[in-house]
Amino acid sequence: DPLPTGGMATAARIAAREAWHRAAMAKLGASDIVFLDPDNGFEVESRGPRSKWRCKYATYAEVNDYLAAGKSVVPYQHARRMKWPTLVAKVTAEMREAGVQMASPGFVAFGDRGFFLLSRDPAQVAEMTRGALALQTRVAARVREAREAGLACATLRITVIPGAG
Repeated sequence: DPLPTGGMATAARIAAREAWHRAAMAKLGASDIVFLDPDNGFEVESRGPRSKWRCKYATYAEVNDYLAAGKSVVPYQHARRMKWPTLVAKVTAEMREAGVQMASPGFVAFGDRGFFLLSRDPAQVAEMTRGALALQTRVAARVREAREAGLACATLRITVIPGAG
């Protein structure tokens, strides 16, 4: 279900988002892994709880709720005009400051679109990171094969940051 947007009064929008999150937690109760796909990624200071644009961001509190329920979480993160290592360190520090209880996250990016690899279990983060590294290797090999065969092939830049913070 879509998140409540700016078309509602502030108090109603905040209450609707809380209800949306509770419903999502209930629907995903049996899930092992949760993928979050906000338009822009994690919350930013300029789009606080009262902002009509808050619906475009995942909140640290919501992620922490999924982690507390024993789930691994893979949230989308759009680039914020900074290099991935800098952004990952910044967001990781913000998550920790907000009280998110997690192992050091992994991270994988495909160009300007990235995904945090979050869990409270370091072994689960390591497993997700191994999968991202294997994908990176397979994609590089396919691009190399295509080029060697004389085919035009765009490069897909994959960035993997294991144990990001």
